Amino acid sequence: MGRLYHLLLSLAAVLLAALPACQKASDSKEGGAGSKELTVIFGTQGLNDLVYNDLIQKGVMAAQAGCPELVLHPKAPASLSEARSLVSAWKASTVKDKALVLCGREYESLVDGLDAGTGRVLLLDSGKSVGSGCSSARIKRYGTAWLAGALLKDKAPVLVKDPDGDPVMDLLARGFEDGYKENGGEKLDTITPETELLQALYQYGKWYSAQEQIIVPACGALQFEAFLYINHQVQNALGMGTDFSYQSDRIPFSLSVDLTGIVQKYITDWARDIPWEQQAEFGLSTGHVAIIYNKRYFERGGAAFPQKSALEQLYAQFYSQALEKEAAHEN
Repeated sequence: MGRLYHLLLSLAAVLLAALPACQKASDSKEGGAGSKELTVIFGTQGLNDLVYNDLIQKGVMAAQAGCPELVLHPKAPASLSEARSLVSAWKASTVKDKALVLCGREYESLVDGLDAGTGRVLLLDSGKSVGSGCSSARIKRYGTAWLAGALLKDKAPVLVKDPDGDPVMDLLARGFEDGYKENGGEKLDTITPETELLQALYQYGKWYSAQEQIIVPACGALQFEAFLYINHQVQNALGMGTDFSYQSDRIPFSLSVDLTGIVQKYITDWARDIPWEQQAEFGLSTGHVAIIYNKRYFERGGAAFPQKSALEQLYAQFYSQALEKEAAHEN
């Protein structure tokens, strides 16, 4: 029920967001002589994942809204081999002013052989050294995930890991767990749901009081089911991957990655003929990966979680160390 409800909501949002863009692309499907054509190859996990492809798509649509001359070709391959075929087709295209955005480290091998003569290429979420005409954008999440764990060192987190082994979610889980344990946390428990998360949470039998317990859903789109749970039970949860304050007033803060803003700026710059850096990094130090407090939670009050001032003191205490962790960790 929870997963179906989420799927319908997400599908409706995607269709509404994409409608004007699809109309624009179809109106100039072949592109004019002076057109700028952008191909975006989303990660193979597909859309409706809440925290990765969906955020990238929002950035793409925002950029297109501000650049009406842009002709957009979004692609959602189901496999690496399908993505490779799409890259080959893009490379063979005779369009003069074109760009390609590859969304994720899984596509690192596909940039080999692409150069300035092919068109502009952005490899998103990777620190790979790329050739002339290509750029890479590394998203560093570990330091902020470590900081989130440090903020909850006196609590009893239930860390929900992604059952599909999503590398981005696994990194957030690892960073959170390290930050929690390295700062004295002793009550961490872990769930990797085999079926629906909502069912797993109802069957979980090791609850502490609401003053201590908090669910940490490092599991992509499945965390929607965690929010359904906390809205029906007296429990709290974090948002992992973007700002989920709108989902519940029982979310004190979210670990948010501004993929939307990063992607929007890259595309807008290209559309305006502003060159890209060959390699760039985004993270806690640049403000693109951040802890976002939920105003609704703290307005609600109550003793179920430290108040914002207590969290801010812990944040100040651990921030410098989190920056060091970010610098030392690859992603």
